[in-house]
Formats: sequence, C-alpha cells, structure tokens
Amino acid sequence: MTGRILIADGLATNRIMLKVRLSAACHDVLTAETTEQVMALAMRERPDLIILGASLTGDDPVALCRRLRQDAATATVPLLVQCDAARQIEALRAGATAALDPRIDEQMLLARIRSLLREREFLGAMPGMAEAAAGFEAPLRGTVTLVADTPSRALGWKHLLSQRLPLNFTVNDAEQALAAAARNKPAELYVIASDLEHQGEGLRLLAELRSRTGSRDASFIMAVPQGRSDIATIALDLGAGDTMPLALQTDAAVEATAITITAQIRRKRQTDRYRAEAERHRVWAMTDSLTGLYNRRYALPRLTAIAQEAQEQGAPFSILAMDLDRFKQVNDRFGHAAGDAVLVEIAARIDAALPESVLVARVGGEEFVAVLPQTDADEAMGMAETVRQAVMAEPVILPERVGGGDLQVTLSIGIATGCPVEGRCAEPLRVAEDAMDQADRAMLEAKSLGRNRVIRASALRTAWQWPQSASRAGVSGR
Repeated sequence: MTGRILIADGLATNRIMLKVRLSAACHDVLTAETTEQVMALAMRERPDLIILGASLTGDDPVALCRRLRQDAATATVPLLVQCDAARQIEALRAGATAALDPRIDEQMLLARIRSLLREREFLGAMPGMAEAAAGFEAPLRGTVTLVADTPSRALGWKHLLSQRLPLNFTVNDAEQALAAAARNKPAELYVIASDLEHQGEGLRLLAELRSRTGSRDASFIMAVPQGRSDIATIALDLGAGDTMPLALQTDAAVEATAITITAQIRRKRQTDRYRAEAERHRVWAMTDSLTGLYNRRYALPRLTAIAQEAQEQGAPFSILAMDLDRFKQVNDRFGHAAGDAVLVEIAARIDAALPESVLVARVGGEEFVAVLPQTDADEAMGMAETVRQAVMAEPVILPERVGGGDLQVTLSIGIATGCPVEGRCAEPLRVAEDAMDQADRAMLEAKSLGRNRVIRASALRTAWQWPQSASRAGVSGR
C-alpha cells in the first residue's frame, strides 16, 4: 500500500535519505525542517503518517508529538518518533504510535511504516470513523494470551504486566491458543515469543491465528530477542501490531511493554467499532428497515446475477411478484401504524413459507418479490400457492396502540419463469427485466380477476383460484 508521509528532521541528509527510500516504495513524501513547518504541512496536506526525526529544529520530537496529539486535525495521524532509548517511554506517553532508535535497521523501519499505514488505511476506510474512535476512551479491560518459549517466562510476563495493567492475562502454549480460537474464544491480544519449541514457531503461530476466523481480528505483539530486527520485520509484515523485548529485564522495558499493550488493546477496540459500523452500513444498504427483508436496491442486481447463473447452468429460474390486496384501504381506515404492522407480519409469513435459497425482498409499499433459482413454472406455482395460503391462513393481529383487533389479509401473486433457449443467450439484465415485467403483469391480472389468487405469466391464466376472503375492512381497491 502507498501513503502520504511527512518526514520531519532538521538534518537535510536525514530527510533526503529517508525520502529516497520511501519514494522508491511509491509513497508520496513531504519534508519539513522545523516544527512550524510540520504543523502547517500536517494541517494542509493531511498526511497518512508523520515521522519525527531526532534532529528537529524547534521543539524536540516528544514536545512536537504532544502538540500534534492535542490538535484535532492531527490527533489520529500515526506518529513514528525517532529518539534515543532514554526518551522512548516519554515519547509513547506523549502519544507516539511507535518510538524507534534513530539508528534502526532500514528494513525494520520500512516494515514499521508498512504496518502503520496498513492500520491507517483500515481505520480510514469509513469517513469520520478514525476521529470518532480517537474521541472514545473506554476503561481499559480485555483478555491477553501469553505464549512464551518456556512456562516460566510466560509466568514472569504475567507477573510483571498484571501489576501495571487491569487486564486478564492467561498463559497458553501454541496448541491451546489455536484450540481456543477454534472454539471461537480468542483473546483480544496475543503476546507470542518468536521462537517456541522450535525456531520461528511463534511466527508460524502468528500466521495461523491471523488466518483463523475466530482469531483473525485479534491484536498481536511479537516478543523478539535483542538484536533480531530481522524477526521483528517478518512479524510486522505478518500482521503483528507491534513488538516487544523477549526478556523484560528492566522497569523501563516493562513500562514500555505495558504502554504497547494498552495501545494495542485500544486500537483493537477502535477497529471493532469500525467493523460493527461497517456491518451496520452494509445491512442498511441491502435491507428494508421495516420488514428486515432485502430491499429493491439489493434485489434487482441480485436478480440479474441469478438470471446469468441460470443461463450458464442451463436451468430455469422463476419470479413471484406479490402485492397485498386492498392495502391502501388499511392505511386509510386504520392508520399507517396498522399498515406497518400488517407489512411486518406478512413479510414474515412470506419469508417463512419459502425455502432459504429463495431471495425475498420488499420492493415497494405493499409489493414483494421472491426470486427462485433453479425453479421451473410448475414448482414456482406450488411455492406461490404455499405463500398465498400462509398469508390468508390467519388474521393479522393489530397492535393495541391502533385499537387492536385483527384484519384478514390476502395476496395476489404473478409468476414468470425464465427458461434458457438453446442457441440463444440474451443479456442477463434484459432477461431479468423481462421476467420481472411479466411477473408484475401477471400479478395485475390476478388483481383484475378478483385478487387472492396466483397467475402464471406464460398464459396469463389462473392457477388454483380461490374465492375472495372477506377482510375486516370490507372495502374495494387494489
């Protein structure tokens, strides 16, 4: 992935060298020498990542990091701060996403940049989501699974980190971690040693957990031996959110790791909120808010796809165009709340009467459509009659807020069947539109012949005609 990156460093040599490296990776690179230039460029260009070098002119990187985090325009932009080890904890406390030694290995630096841009791209996919997530700081809580090379090391991690963090730490081996994920009981965060029983086994465990449905959305931190930047680079590219020292031998190392874990847990919560919001938008885009059935926007393109599949497979498909009888009079006489109650109940009856493979949608006020893949005309008429009977089987109970009581409801149904013709292959969209038009015409014919019946479009003849059932309203109309 590519991104717009702002490099801030007081030394021209540092800026030029890093710009050359990042430009070669097809990133759009901006440079700044002073803190004021950084603030101005960050406000105007809205970079995807800001790298603060150790030789800035003006504020030092830690002070500038605080300024950027306090400004609403830059509060969510990932900040990679280069500073000496003695100031890295201070930088993390100031809001740095990552704090690295200025002499870091080039491959490790590029891997860290790729990781930060990947996360930024994910959170930025929905406008406003990153900003909303940044403004939400829930109390820190969650589950952390520790997978170390030895049980004693894992217990040591647990002892040191639980004193600083209000999280639930558990110790697992690789097999236990995979088994929990398979049971859909993953941790929110995994801390994994790069080498377990065998060299590189932690990296393989990371890849496995990232590929499993149960654990793919967890966060990961890879514990890496000192001096093994090559392993850290691989871990970041495999999807680890960060790395930590394998041996937590100093208070500074423990504190830095606690800050890293806190950041990863909070980012996990942000991405979880993003996924939930994205799922809500997906559902809203394809479903009718009143009945929960698919809506017209989703149903018509799906009908075209089903028509294409029917052509490719040489199989028929059918459409049921359904319309409630005299529904306008329900709204006029009993109110829209009663009408909504009728629509919700009838939608549920239609959906329950048809197989799961059938696409059922509400495409208008009281109009419904069912698309039946691999279904010929005779099968479709049988299904249509089942639906018609289910709708009229019992009166709809109206809510007490509209006066209660019940209302007998019936349905008129038109059927059209698309059958592939040997040697002919029409455009799927045209086939779908024609079938839909024929089904609608058949439904209107059913209305004109007395309602509460099924008509097949091919001959516009009545199929299983039944007497009109009396409704409570006792009115005429569509």
